[in-house]
Amino acid sequence: MSKPTPRHKWCQSKIQDAFSPGLSEDTLERFMRHKPNLETFNTFFGGAGPNKLFLFYQVGFFSLAVSQPDSHSTELQPTQ
Repeated sequence: MSKPTPRHKWCQSKIQDAFSPGLSEDTLERFMRHKPNLETFNTFFGGAGPNKLFLFYQVGFFSLAVSQPDSHSTELQPTQ
């Protein structure tokens, strides 16, 4: 991953706040660095993508997923 921008760091802190204590920092870091997720955030920040993102966290199913309206969701599978 390229150096996180202040926008990446802000989003990461808000995601951590929303899903803690169940979401570990390590899992969130892997989620943010996962190439499809990083591309989704970069498109979003660049203004070329959707005007909002929806994230959900479900323990035991997906560690974290991000989806865009009218698109597929990008999922980071839990490590077992």
